[in-house]
Amino acid sequence: TDLSRVTSDYVSVFDVKDYLTNQDIDVYVQTTNETGRFDGRIKEVKLVYGWNVTSGSSGDTQYWVNEGHDPMTKYIGTYTDNKTWFNGTTDPEEFTAELWVDYLASASGTYTWNGNAITPTVTQGTYAGLGYLTWTDEQQPPYVLENNVLTYDRSGSWYKIITAVFTLKETT
Repeated sequence: TDLSRVTSDYVSVFDVKDYLTNQDIDVYVQTTNETGRFDGRIKEVKLVYGWNVTSGSSGDTQYWVNEGHDPMTKYIGTYTDNKTWFNGTTDPEEFTAELWVDYLASASGTYTWNGNAITPTVTQGTYAGLGYLTWTDEQQPPYVLENNVLTYDRSGSWYKIITAVFTLKETT
């Protein structure tokens, strides 16, 4: 377990791979107030998992999971560290790429991938959201390079990136 706190939010990461089976997966979270300073509210719970599906494909799937907790607020002027890297990718001739951005905010941010503006499809909740974008080798840009950078910025008063996940599936 890795617990971190930035501003008023705690983020906890658990490795649950030894508990996963091929059955349906349910997540149950219970909070307790051990110190008297925690009110027990949970803004979101996300399960991130990956596997290499080999049936119907001759290629491999690569995964990058970047954990963050990077707040951007209206109180910060120009902020230049609003990026996360996905380095060491291979360059398959034919591929499908997928990007997920998990954030805490009442609205999605703005994003670029290797300098190109991107607009993920967003599922928005009250306090959090999930952005998703997929593309193939035939739909570039956005390009897939050896070292890829996702930049993000707030569109409202507050924005925190929690996790960014990138997958690259070879389809040849």
